[in-house]
Amino acid sequence: MKSQDIVILLKLVSLEDQIRQGCLDEPPGSDPFALRNLEGALGISKTEIGASLRRSITATLAIKLKDRPKVNRRNLTKFVQHGLKYVFPVKPGAPQRGVATGFAAPMLKGQLVSSSADIYVWPHAEGNQRGLAITPLFKSVPEAALKDEKLYEFLALIDAIRLGNQREANLAQDLFEVRINRS
Repeated sequence: MKSQDIVILLKLVSLEDQIRQGCLDEPPGSDPFALRNLEGALGISKTEIGASLRRSITATLAIKLKDRPKVNRRNLTKFVQHGLKYVFPVKPGAPQRGVATGFAAPMLKGQLVSSSADIYVWPHAEGNQRGLAITPLFKSVPEAALKDEKLYEFLALIDAIRLGNQREANLAQDLFEVRINRS
C-alpha cells in the first residue's frame, strides 16, 4: 500500500456518493471514473492510479466490478480504524499557511472538539488558515480537496484519526463510518 491508494479510494467513494445523490458536475457523456478524469481531479498520473487500483484490489480494499473498481467500504473503514495511523503516521511541523485539516476543517467545525488549541493545515499557497503543518497523505491532496468538498471531508476525518488522542480519534472514526456508509 502507498498513501495515494487511500486518496484514490476516497475519491472513488466521493464520486459514487455524488452520482447517487445526483450532484456530480461532469459534462454529459464524461466518465468521472476514467483514469484521465481521475488524473485531472487528483494530480496523480494515470499510470500510478492504475497501479494503485491493482494494489487496492489485491489488498481487498476494492473489487473489480464490470468496467471499473468499486471500493469495499467495510474493509476500507476497518483499515482506517485499525491501521492507518500506524502505516501512515503524521507529525505536526512548524506553523505555516495552508488548508485546514483534521478538527479545523470547515465541514467539521463544531462536530469534533480537540483538546489541543492548535489547528493543523496542509501547507498550500492558496490556504487561508495558519496552523501547524502536517504532510498530507499525498502531495496533491490540498488541490484535490479544494476541488471536491466530499473528498476534503473524508481526508480531514482521516487526519483527525491520525492526529487525535484516543477519544478524539474514536469520535473522528465514528463520523468517518457514518459518512462513508451514508447513501
